[in-house]
Amino acid sequence: MSRVLGRVRLSHDTDESTSVVRQREDLERWAQAHGYEIVGWAQDVDISGSVDNLLSTKTELGRWLRDRRGEFDIIAAAKLDRLQRDTIALSRLVTWCHDHDVKLIAVGESIDFSTEMGRLQGSILGYAAAMELHNIKARTTASRAKLRELGRWPGGKIPYGYRRCAHPSGVGYALAPDPQTSEVVGRIVSDLLDGASLSGISRQLEAEHVPAPRGGTKWAVTPLRKLLRSTALLGRSARVSYGDDGMPIQYGPAIIEKPDWDLVQARLDGHIEARKDARRSEQSPLSGLLRCRECGTPMQHDLRVTKRNGKEYPYRYYRSRCRHISIRAEKLEDLAEQFFMAGWGDIEVTTRRWVRGSSNEAETKQAIEAIDSLSAIAGTMTSQTAKDRLAKQLASLDQRLSELEAMPSTEGRWVEEPTGATYRDVGFSRDLLLDHGFTFRVGKHEDGDYLVDIEVSTG
Repeated sequence: MSRVLGRVRLSHDTDESTSVVRQREDLERWAQAHGYEIVGWAQDVDISGSVDNLLSTKTELGRWLRDRRGEFDIIAAAKLDRLQRDTIALSRLVTWCHDHDVKLIAVGESIDFSTEMGRLQGSILGYAAAMELHNIKARTTASRAKLRELGRWPGGKIPYGYRRCAHPSGVGYALAPDPQTSEVVGRIVSDLLDGASLSGISRQLEAEHVPAPRGGTKWAVTPLRKLLRSTALLGRSARVSYGDDGMPIQYGPAIIEKPDWDLVQARLDGHIEARKDARRSEQSPLSGLLRCRECGTPMQHDLRVTKRNGKEYPYRYYRSRCRHISIRAEKLEDLAEQFFMAGWGDIEVTTRRWVRGSSNEAETKQAIEAIDSLSAIAGTMTSQTAKDRLAKQLASLDQRLSELEAMPSTEGRWVEEPTGATYRDVGFSRDLLLDHGFTFRVGKHEDGDYLVDIEVSTG
């Protein structure tokens, strides 16, 4: 009795007529009618017909071909397009079956690829299936592009912070802020701009069991950074489309305003160096704060281990590149704290707060960005229709920019605000000192004692 491996495949866009249940039923009836035994199922759901199963290690059929090829004599699918839609991939599968003495059969079309006539039929119908797949992709791409132009949600995974809703035109869908997840996004942005780290935000969200974008309550730094980088937070697609007025088309209201989004991007860009500083300063409370008075270069922190009587004794010290200064770390850290508290301990700590500019400042910046983006593609236009539309968009932007420039505006700025606490109250904190621009210059008196000067560079 011939052993049959049943091939079942379902794409996300396949209709109910080729469901998994229907494919299995068709193959079971066929096997029973011919006296064959189905020994297993190579079932792949949400797998495109263009995937080459001989190369893929993620499909069931690929694993059967690679690891269990001696357990079946026939590979059978309910229809030809359940095997492959790509003609090259189908040809590779046919060749593999021929080389391993395995029959390949498309039951619905009665094609047996072990015969010359079957291979001819399969080639013709396979080419037709490949063309249909190409046409489906072309129609989908064109449809999504048109929906973007109309400001309608083209489908796909809904961005975190949003929910799908009816489009204002009454046709199709748009996006609207989800009451719960958009509040989480707002909180994340606020915490980040207040100085919290991505890892700290992730830990806090996990501790509170806040649902994560991918499900569950596990928050990680990389997905969180990707979320904050996304233009979806502005109500836009990753592939920005522009309307007749030249401005980016919105799929829905922005969860955060563009000035805040820009601040988030700047904050994320700064995190790279901050992480490096954190790694360097694990054993150095004064890392980044010390400079040699003699040569002006940053002082280095070193950790050494000495052995006495069979035991290891670690000790830390700071030294300058010119070798003029070399001092035990604990001593210099105590000296720096004493000098700092003597001069600054009773001074009130201030905090920096970003004051957003007037609303037309943000719109002006957005209009300029739109002009730059449209101008960048002007040279690629070949059709007169595209050139005319681009000219109309740029003219609309130019007019709006003139109106905005005539309006009174104020630029966004940082302001220093008192906290009500002194440096003595908050303690000797490396991060606080770095944020407020403090630098310690270390030198030596003629008598060999050490001298610590404090400099401040803020702004």
